[in-house]
Amino acid sequence: MNALMNNVQLLKVKNIHNSILSFLNIVGDKSQDTKKAYEKDIINFFSVMRGKNLNELTVDDLTYDRDDIIRYRTYLKDLKKPVGSAKYKASSINRFIKSVSSMLKDLEQNGYGEYINLSAFNFDKLSEGDSKRAGTLSEGEFKQFESIALQLENGVMKSILFGLAGRTSFRISALLSLTWADLTPIAHGAYKGEGWNIRTIDKGNKEDIKPIMNVFYEKMIAMKNDEQYNIALERWRDNERKNAQKENRPVREDVIFPISSTAVDNAVKRVCKMIGIDEDRKISIHSFKGFGINKVVDAGGTSFQAQDQANHSSIKTTEKHYLSRRKEYSMYAGMLIDEEIDINILNNLNKMELLKIINDMDKGIQRQIVNKAKQYKLV
Repeated sequence: MNALMNNVQLLKVKNIHNSILSFLNIVGDKSQDTKKAYEKDIINFFSVMRGKNLNELTVDDLTYDRDDIIRYRTYLKDLKKPVGSAKYKASSINRFIKSVSSMLKDLEQNGYGEYINLSAFNFDKLSEGDSKRAGTLSEGEFKQFESIALQLENGVMKSILFGLAGRTSFRISALLSLTWADLTPIAHGAYKGEGWNIRTIDKGNKEDIKPIMNVFYEKMIAMKNDEQYNIALERWRDNERKNAQKENRPVREDVIFPISSTAVDNAVKRVCKMIGIDEDRKISIHSFKGFGINKVVDAGGTSFQAQDQANHSSIKTTEKHYLSRRKEYSMYAGMLIDEEIDINILNNLNKMELLKIINDMDKGIQRQIVNKAKQYKLV
């Protein structure tokens, strides 16, 4: 009884360290990878700016003005690798600053408002023009990734992970935080009963829901019968229980992909080597996000549909990184209005030849042909 009372008393103790841990636990409920990144960023910030560990902080260590934060950012910008190049990219530094501002915003709402000045973060982010874009995958290469991955250790899971990454355009952190409870059958519309919605919380704590067809869902379910998958799952659950106990948080045992982001990166590199993709193309797991977006564009999707696939808050981001990759002249009014298409060359083709052509077309065009056939009651 006394031990229980002591534990209750400990839970009631409010200090900065405990409040930061609470913030990190909230972040961890959505993504363990994001939690680890935030924790590292916050520890580094207080180490540099105050020379303290988290358990040594006092309320005076929460007060910063704009010059302090700019000074910290400049310090990060000036850090160099042994070879002399910048240690951190602009995108990484922006993330470090965001981690700290998010933590202080949470503390402000948790009773520390009189010590915190959030206006210290009111300045423009560093331009991320120095960040390298992930390379793009063709449809044939995407399919190769799905098939060749089966040859890797725990290949069934890695094949499904690559396939889902391309179909949903989820980022790796979101993919690795997915649980089976995040899948629900499509209950309305034309695809009712034919597919499943997958819900996740992606970058910026933004909800993202993407559909998959039953045929791919059945592959995911079949993965549960794979021996290597179950071994990896049990190993992951053992580690998860230990970490949850250490961090005083609920256990997450229902994950779909029991694998680390590092292991995923290594799997991408291995498959690239196996199918002969040169390192200069910079193919990464983020390339699968781009593949899904480009698939929508190539099928005739609008800019807004591409933005929805990307889950970008601003269409400018989609246009900058994906829609500007090439000019599709056939979709400009100047071409559409005056171009003459000679369909007479199709007259000499037989049914099998026409079907072969249709089978090689994008799904969007195939759908239009099928819908027209239904409209004219030809099928």
